[in-house]
Amino acid sequence: MLKIQHIQKNFGDLKALKDVSFDVADGQILGLIGQNGAGKSTTFHSILNFLNYEGTITWNDQPITESVFDEIGYLPEERSLMPKLTIEQ
Repeated sequence: MLKIQHIQKNFGDLKALKDVSFDVADGQILGLIGQNGAGKSTTFHSILNFLNYEGTITWNDQPITESVFDEIGYLPEERSLMPKLTIEQ
């Protein structure tokens, strides 16, 4: 299980993540969607320890290390076949 507990990330004065918490159970699929600047990439980069952050992120109650990267899927942003549509549409 992936547990995200009260993570926060600032870039200077910009609060990219503020008190983000959620759990993802084994076998569950979670997608992070939202507008540009919503914190999707920052959240995932924090999960994979690509960024320093405040709070706690664990995988099966252990800190995440490279040894579990093959158990976590990441579909990065890619330009759509419908580039003029917004997330709301």
